[in-house]
Amino acid sequence: TALLEEGTALQAQVAVLHTRVADLDAELAMSRESWEGQRAEALALLEEEKLARAKEQQEHSDAIGALDDETLRVASQRDLLEREVVAASEKLMNAATARDLALQEKEALEKTLQERGREAASYSSHLEKEHSEGQELTAR
Repeated sequence: TALLEEGTALQAQVAVLHTRVADLDAELAMSRESWEGQRAEALALLEEEKLARAKEQQEHSDAIGALDDETLRVASQRDLLEREVVAASEKLMNAATARDLALQEKEALEKTLQERGREAASYSSHLEKEHSEGQELTAR
C-alpha cells in the first residue's frame, strides 16, 4: 500500500509536470506567434524604408541629372554669348578702323583741296597778271 500510495503520488506529480509542460508549450507557441508577427512587422517596415530610400535616391539622381542638364545648357549659352561678344568686338574694331581710315581720307582730301585752291588762286593770279599785261600790251 505504501508503494501504491507512492506510485499514485508519483503519477500525480507526472500529471502536474505534463500540465506544466503543456502550459509551457502553449506559452512558447504564443511567444513564437508574437515573435513571428513582430518579425513580419519589422520586415514590412524595413521594406517600406528600403523603398522610401530607393525613391529618395531616384529623386536625387533625377535632380542631379536635371542640374547637369541645366549646367550644360547654361555653359552652351555662355559660350554662344562669348562668341557673340567676340564678334561684336571685332565689328566695333572694324568700324573704328574704318572710321579712322575715313578721317584720314577726309584730311587728305581737305589737304588736296586746299592745295588745289592755292594752285587755283595762284593760277588765277597768274592769269590776271597775264591778262593785265596783255591789256597793257594791247593798250600800247
